[in-house]
Amino acid sequence: IVFLKKSQGEACFLAGGNTLNDRPLLEMAELAFVVHSAQPKSPFFAPEKKLRNLALKNHWPVFERI
Repeated sequence: IVFLKKSQGEACFLAGGNTLNDRPLLEMAELAFVVHSAQPKSPFFAPEKKLRNLALKNHWPVFERI
């Protein structure tokens, strides 16, 4: 949200995110990627997984912890 206010809605070149809160920024970027690195017991696992699933639908690269 801060970036969107500072850029006055101008698209950015590269954006990365790990939760759905990052979705607006990812959608306006020319190149977007998603990070899914939380472990299954982490409270961040489910939100990251939701964005991961959205990334797959949008053909955004996903970087996952193995």
